[in-house]
Order: sequence, then C-alpha cells, then structure tokens
Amino acid sequence: SDEIIPTLSIYPNPANQFIYIGGFAESENYSVEWMDMKGAIVKQEKVQVTGSDIMLHVPERIANATYLLRLKSNKNLYSFRVEVSK
Repeated sequence: SDEIIPTLSIYPNPANQFIYIGGFAESENYSVEWMDMKGAIVKQEKVQVTGSDIMLHVPERIANATYLLRLKSNKNLYSFRVEVSK
C-alpha cells in the first residue's frame, strides 16, 4: 500500500499569542524559523515533537504582518504563511 504523507494543520491563523501545529506522524527534533517576507529571520528555536501536536509562542516583539514559519528536521521541511494580528 502507498504510504500516506501526513499534512500538517496550523491554527489559529491569523495568530495572536500562540500557534498550534498538528498532524505530526513521528517524534522528531525540528528547528523553527520565523521569517519576515523579506527573508530576515526574526526568531529561531528548537522544538521537540513527541506527540501529534506542538504549540509555538508567536514572537513577542514582531509587528502585525505575514510571516513564513519554517520547520526543518533531518527528514522533513514544512513552510507556512502565518498572519500575525495582535
């Protein structure tokens, strides 16, 4: 049978203080980057995924705008457009 590649869900979007990402299939370590639309990294952190969901803090001192949220592990790379509205 064909392997099903999970797609992650991200909510809420627009985000205020927290953002949740769900749908992980296995435990992995991810590096997380928040990038503005010019490509500048505004926050970097490491996250350990142990269940199917993780919660991230929206960076405190960022302006209301659209950001690219990138999650990278040894095996996977995910990118999301996140609207920040505080």
